[in-house]
Amino acid sequence: MQVITPTDDSIMYFVPRAEYSSVTFTYTNVSTQMSVINTGSPTYTDNRMSYTITGAEKNSLKLEQGQFVDVNIVALDNGEYKLLYRGRLFCTDQTIDQVNNDTYSVNKDVYTEHESTNDYIIYE
Repeated sequence: MQVITPTDDSIMYFVPRAEYSSVTFTYTNVSTQMSVINTGSPTYTDNRMSYTITGAEKNSLKLEQGQFVDVNIVALDNGEYKLLYRGRLFCTDQTIDQVNNDTYSVNKDVYTEHESTNDYIIYE
């Protein structure tokens, strides 16, 4: 699963089953069941396919914090559709930078830890 932001362009990396010059991306918002279909030419580097999902596509999906997006990538090969990738994206507005060890947290800005001075007395 990859993590994306709700508004800005996001570069996604996939490991496809085969390489094709033109593929069709289908993005489906799991919460709203809205879909966006886009045909494009991905870039292949080191057996990975990269593609940019644009802010306009995200706006069409009406993405919000905490939603999931299903991704299907297919290619037309000799009149037959071939599934190259099926996966899921997670949408968050948290800043994520693995270089600085800044990772996603479910509890960020929600959970607060409270310290207690409870003393326990044990009688034997």
